[in-house]
Amino acid sequence: MTPGDRAALEALNSRFDHTAAIARLVSYGADVPGELADALRGISETLGELSTRMDDILNAGSES
Repeated sequence: MTPGDRAALEALNSRFDHTAAIARLVSYGADVPGELADALRGISETLGELSTRMDDILNAGSES
């Protein structure tokens, strides 16, 4: 993985984390209908999973 690849993946991972946090915050803190809150929590979980996978890729790249 090139330094540019690593920087791009780290930036994308950061955006996943921030977007997941915003979705979680809105789902619990805003007055939204239940189905929308559930959808936002699902989006947050999906982004969290992607972030975990991205961490694994970044960590594997630093070991080689």
